[in-house]
Amino acid sequence: MKYVVGIDVGGTFTDLVCIDQNGATDVVKLPSTPANPGISIINSLKKLSDNLAIRFSELLPKVDRICHGTTVSTNAILTMSGAKVGIITTKGFRDIIEIRTGIRENRYDYAVPMPEALAPRYLRIGVEERIKWNGEIQTPLNEQEVREAIRYFKNNGIETIAICFLWSFKNPAHERQAAEICRDEYPEAYISLSSSVLPEMREYRRFSTTAINAYVGPALSRYINYLLKELREAGYTEELLITQSSAGVMSPEIASEQAMRTVLSGPACAPASAVYIGGLYGFNNLITTDMGGTSFDVTLIKDAKPWMTDETDVAGLYRIRLPMVDVWTIGAGGGSIAWLGVGKTLHVGPKSAGADPGPACYGRGLILPLYLHQKSTPLLKFEMSLQFCPGV
Repeated sequence: MKYVVGIDVGGTFTDLVCIDQNGATDVVKLPSTPANPGISIINSLKKLSDNLAIRFSELLPKVDRICHGTTVSTNAILTMSGAKVGIITTKGFRDIIEIRTGIRENRYDYAVPMPEALAPRYLRIGVEERIKWNGEIQTPLNEQEVREAIRYFKNNGIETIAICFLWSFKNPAHERQAAEICRDEYPEAYISLSSSVLPEMREYRRFSTTAINAYVGPALSRYINYLLKELREAGYTEELLITQSSAGVMSPEIASEQAMRTVLSGPACAPASAVYIGGLYGFNNLITTDMGGTSFDVTLIKDAKPWMTDETDVAGLYRIRLPMVDVWTIGAGGGSIAWLGVGKTLHVGPKSAGADPGPACYGRGLILPLYLHQKSTPLLKFEMSLQFCPGV
């Protein structure tokens, strides 16, 4: 008997669907393991082997394909829980990702603060270099300044570095040169080059997409490497397929290097199922919704075709440019945490209880901190003891 397995990892639950060669299905649902999502995937496969009454070591060699979707990258941006990013850029241009296009989301409301950059200003370092519009090198890269920037990042606990130079898409020589210096000075760092992530003009979109890649890349690559190792040791010999934002698939190697392609990939395949099910009932214009523990995702289907886009603002704030299903997501899920803002106003999300400790309905009972925020800085901290009632 041969099997095909699909696995979706969310912030709260990990879902698995298995189909055998006769079309019979088996479903597994287990809590996710936020510290290492790969653990919940292996646990789900072991639970599947129990359901099928097959030893785990005998199941994996019979699996022809594993396709894996994840909301881990999306949730990291929604909850601002990604890696600590350092950016090396052309001197004089370190504020590009903060200036953005110069337009507010609500341009008539000046009380709404600009979103925080994924790398704060003190972690954005400009170095001497310049490449002209035609790819000609005008000012050579100052290698000493690059080395000083990397040492500064190491001293500040940076684990991922984005290298974004002007006109690097025409000539990536300086970015590659800086990357080699990074690997020499700080081999443990996760490195993202704008000329590899998005080799096209318009520096804000390119810089922002590269920063997102650096922000979500370390955690994603770590757990994918762990998952590959565990699958190989268990006897799985086929290619592990990772879902990307366009609803297509990619190899684990590409996913680890270009992690931004997994942003919004979790709900990207759902519209295809909605098109099929809607067609059975004669509906071609549909709206799909996906309520998870961390996020709520919405997609529009018109004339039996999901809307596509080549760029979007994740959570309405952070610009990412790549072909993708047009998913609109907000940080409001079943596990969203309530907190007090300025003036003690009540807010819900985007932080989520996730799988650990889990939403209040898990009934575990715990003490949760409530914060009074001024922008993102906690001013006052309140401890509130919550007693959960079973069944409520």
